[in-house]
Amino acid sequence: VEMGSAIKDASDRTGVSIEALSELAYVANQSGSSLEELEGAFRGMAKMMASSDANGKLRELGLSLGDLQGLSQDARFELLADRLANINDPATRAALAMDIFGKAGMKMLPMIANGAAGVRQLREEAIRLGIQMSTEDASAAEALGDNISTVTQQLKGLAFQIGAAVAPAVRVFLAVTIGALSVVIGWIRENRTLVTGIFLAAAAVTILGSAIMALGAMVYLAKFAMVGLG
Repeated sequence: VEMGSAIKDASDRTGVSIEALSELAYVANQSGSSLEELEGAFRGMAKMMASSDANGKLRELGLSLGDLQGLSQDARFELLADRLANINDPATRAALAMDIFGKAGMKMLPMIANGAAGVRQLREEAIRLGIQMSTEDASAAEALGDNISTVTQQLKGLAFQIGAAVAPAVRVFLAVTIGALSVVIGWIRENRTLVTGIFLAAAAVTILGSAIMALGAMVYLAKFAMVGLG
């Protein structure tokens, strides 16, 4: 339920279809990344495309804004991943990944290491394993999550109302208890010698009772043994 709701919310925020995003989330997880970081990469990509120097950044990858226009969000991601994977120098590749995907760029490097082909291979694996999520599935999961949240809030409200209803009686009980305990504590403080004597007497009775029980058990065992010998 949580995963379906998270995919639905991320899809709404990024414009990536639920089907594609669920596949790419699997790719991200297999590469040591997460849905949150993947969403950050899509936000970074959108911000880059809207910036005044977008063409300058894309030129480093042999692309222009025109090459990305008309493509779906996931297709844009794969195209950019492919071009970044072809850059041999790790430092340059990391810098460009951050230019394209923002702060999440560094987290995307393992995911795009094998270019678009590597991403597509894992996306196909997600479909084959039944991990791809449909729009209907995600919407149903989100609705279920909302219902669970509603019931949880209602239960909290019920607990609050019960607490409010019994609060007056509980306050009276606690007030009486506090008063009684105060009296007991005061009496003990003023009669420590007596309390100590009562405690020692009780301990002695307990020890004596245990000794008598042990002695009785020994007598019984001895009698049993004598009968056996006779």
